[in-house]
Parts: sequence; C-alpha cells; structure tokens
Amino acid sequence: MSLTRRTLLTTGAALVGAPAFGRSERKTYLDAHEEATREVRLYNGFFTALLARGTLLDPPFRLALAEERKRVYDPSPADHVAFLARMAEEGARYHEIVLGADSPFDEANRFGAQGDDRWNLRLEADGTELACVEVAHVRKPTPLQRQLYPQVNIWSELWLARFENTAPNPGNLVLHIGGGYGNAEMAWRRGGTAG
Repeated sequence: MSLTRRTLLTTGAALVGAPAFGRSERKTYLDAHEEATREVRLYNGFFTALLARGTLLDPPFRLALAEERKRVYDPSPADHVAFLARMAEEGARYHEIVLGADSPFDEANRFGAQGDDRWNLRLEADGTELACVEVAHVRKPTPLQRQLYPQVNIWSELWLARFENTAPNPGNLVLHIGGGYGNAEMAWRRGGTAG
C-alpha cells in the first residue's frame, strides 16, 4: 500500500470516528426549549389521565425563541425587531406558560383558571399566587408554532396560560395543575433546575 493511500485511509477513518463539535442552530434551540420545559403525568388506574409539557417563556427563552423564529421564518429586519419588542412587552406584563397537553378522556381536555369541568391552573411566584389573566386554546397551531413548541404533536393540544407579572424576577415559579383526575405541579427554579 502506498504512503499516500495509507495516509488517506487513516485520515478518513479518523474523520469518520471524530465527534461533531459544531452544534446546529436547531439543536441549540431545542436545548433551550428543553431547559425551559417541564412535564407532568397524572394517572387514573392504568390510564394516563393527563400528559402535559409546559414551557415557561422567561426572558432568556424568549430571546432563544425569537432567534429560532428568525432562523425558520426569515422575517424582515423590521418584523424581527417588532417581534422582539412584543416579546419584551408581554414578558413585562405576564408570566406565560405554553402547554402541550393530552388526555384520552374527552371530558379532560380543557384548561382554565376555575371550574370543575377543566384542569385548573394556578401559578405561584415565591409562594405568592398570581392572578390568572387568560388561558387560551390554540385550536389549529401553525407550522411555525409547531416548530417553536415541539411538545405539540398529533396527540396534544396547544394552550397558552398568562398570569399577572406582579413578581418580575421570582426565584421559584410553580404551576399547579388540578382536576377531577388528580393534581401535579411544574416548577422552575432560578438557574433552570427542575422542581
């Protein structure tokens, strides 16, 4: 075997076995999404009564979301600036959580602030309950929404919960989810550790 051929084979084998050091922009976004997302599962006997994944739209994640939107959607510079301004304004007014939720029970596919006919959502910031402003069901998520919130799939529904931001920089946020089939909570602690 010639020296040149041996060198090419050795170099090629080294390149094939070498790890990829570069991270795609999509992977970077998905890592940020995973860090901002919590999951709960509630069971009723042998059935999953609720599977919900909630993403907290905190300031760092809002920036990551805006960059992913820019990468995927390719908006004009003015549109991107307007989106960043809207995200900052909404972040100052609300604590927002985007839920991808699924239940096999037809009567357990609704979310809101109060009522026996739904999953009730309450948000606490450092132990203080925040007023619920709105819980909106996005009936037909757009392709962009599905890209930005990968917890939304063919089984789950997309919900947006907004709570008053009377605690702008809490150390702990806890979303309580309760209904006829039980209750659970999602917790976000400063620094991104799950509760």
